[in-house]
Amino acid sequence: MLKKKCKCRKLGNLLIKQLFKKWGINKTNSFMIGDRKKDKVATTKNSLRFAYAKNDFNLQVRQILKDLSL
Repeated sequence: MLKKKCKCRKLGNLLIKQLFKKWGINKTNSFMIGDRKKDKVATTKNSLRFAYAKNDFNLQVRQILKDLSL
């Protein structure tokens, strides 16, 4: 287990901020799927949509894209 504190690890949001800056990603059309509470906390800090992972990942992504009208 990593004991070092770093703003780039979840619950921090440095990596997510860097990702959006480097790749010019539009937050409005972005979402994150995770399986832990700390995933949700990280998305909240970055104003992203979040969904907990479900068994049928492919169907879940398609439904989210449909909901976003993408």
